[in-house]
Amino acid sequence: MRITETLKMSELTSANAKSAASLHDATKKAATGLRVAAPADDPAAFARATRQTSGIATYESRMKAVLRSGDDIALAEGALASATDVMARAKELAVQMADGTMSADDRANAAKEVTALRQSLIGIANTRSASGYVFAGTSTATQPFQQNGTFSGNDEPIAVEVAEGAQMRANASGARAFTAAGGRDVLADLEDLATALTTNDTVGIQAAIGEITQGHAQIVGVRSETGLTMDRLRASASAATLGRDALIEARANTREVDATDAYMQLTSAQGAYERSLEITRRVLGIMGADKVLAR
Repeated sequence: MRITETLKMSELTSANAKSAASLHDATKKAATGLRVAAPADDPAAFARATRQTSGIATYESRMKAVLRSGDDIALAEGALASATDVMARAKELAVQMADGTMSADDRANAAKEVTALRQSLIGIANTRSASGYVFAGTSTATQPFQQNGTFSGNDEPIAVEVAEGAQMRANASGARAFTAAGGRDVLADLEDLATALTTNDTVGIQAAIGEITQGHAQIVGVRSETGLTMDRLRASASAATLGRDALIEARANTREVDATDAYMQLTSAQGAYERSLEITRRVLGIMGADKVLAR
């Protein structure tokens, strides 16, 4: 084979290889939907997509933590609503039984109901979620309120990240809702009311009215705080969702190909490859190399 024919064959082989490589690249993009799948495709874009993927993971982790805390705080808010009902009923009984027309038997029966209300309140104060006791502070694995009214928890906050470098308290304060840390020991006040009713102590019953009123207001206050925390957590979850979705879209723009463009590029690459092969066939035919082509 003469040198000119050798050069022509080399050029044809190179052209076919380039066309085949372009077709392979277009086929891969059309099949995967990715323009940038490896650093070699576009180093800068690949690095940017990697950062975006990391950011998406951060947002998703934050969302999970915020939503989990939101579930716990919603449970606590509902429990505090029930606690206010308990205290409202206890106050109602105290006011009724303070009336001088009530008999000792009436007050004894009321004492039984107040004792039952106290038991109900202990159960509420020991409300538990999948994460632990919601009114125990950071001691979520330990039941915070004992039958004698002893508080075994703490008032430490459970912090959750709501934004880059920003955290907030995500648990309700059982200490300030039910113990003297909030102003009144509501379980002790209910026990005092039950005792006054049992002993037919009208002075003690009248004194209990003010104590129960303060305890009710104390729980209402913590419930209001808890409701605000719940709203803030929901807003934070929404913000994290928006941030994640924005990064997902940005990453798609960075590394993905438009489906229509990918199809057009694939069609174009297929046409170019077929034309390259056809040119090779013609040149080889002119060179009398039909046998080579047949192989």
